[in-house]
Amino acid sequence: MVTIKFFGMLSVENALTQLEVQVDTLEQALEAINLAYPNLTKKQLAQGIIFLNNKQLAGGKSLKEPLRDGDELTFLSPAGGG
Repeated sequence: MVTIKFFGMLSVENALTQLEVQVDTLEQALEAINLAYPNLTKKQLAQGIIFLNNKQLAGGKSLKEPLRDGDELTFLSPAGGG
């Protein structure tokens, strides 16, 4: 199982803090989140900051990032302000 944690507005707007899924890639994790929470699109999730085991992921290649049992994904909403 992969543990997925949510912080920032993603967590607040969706009343979601943690989810556990059985997936093999980041792309599959995004699909699993969207399936469980249809209001959270893959685009919204990908616009945030994503960490895998406390290491920030970047770029389109990260969608194919392999995930293993026990990994932890963290999604942080992008900062905003004025």
